[in-house]
Amino acid sequence: MEESNTLGKPRPDIMSPSIELELEYHVATNTRDFDRINRAALWVAQTLNIKKIIASIAIVDDAAIQKVNSQHLGHDWPTDVVSLVFESAAEGVEGEVIASWETAARLSYLANWPVEDELLLYVIHGLLHICGLDDRQPSEQRIMREMEQACLHSLGVDASDHLAKWNDITY
Repeated sequence: MEESNTLGKPRPDIMSPSIELELEYHVATNTRDFDRINRAALWVAQTLNIKKIIASIAIVDDAAIQKVNSQHLGHDWPTDVVSLVFESAAEGVEGEVIASWETAARLSYLANWPVEDELLLYVIHGLLHICGLDDRQPSEQRIMREMEQACLHSLGVDASDHLAKWNDITY
């Protein structure tokens, strides 16, 4: 994968990527944030020079994400987001992002922002993972936080305080 010219800025010199998202809410809420999630996916693809993103995004409760977390990662507890990569090739990436509405509702007060913004952060984090970013090492974590912050900023969300506390949050 070719690097973007500036961290956190879409490349104007590439063609518009193809974005195919399936968004499903498996929780009772009147909120549907398809527009911002679609724009976030487009930002991620443009910034990372990804030609095509195909992603299923599921918004679930803590019980459901705990099951996924246990099955796929061996962690028997609820978490904020789990991302699964199905395919990563020169043509693009395909995967699934599972994000917990209940975790977002429980933790959004720490950032002093709406649950929808916290959930959007989780989806962006998952999309970045699907597109090849990792956050296991401190240097990778720094890049991931910068990308999340830049993406949120492009969507009109100020996340500077919250992202600095990401690793201090207990789920």
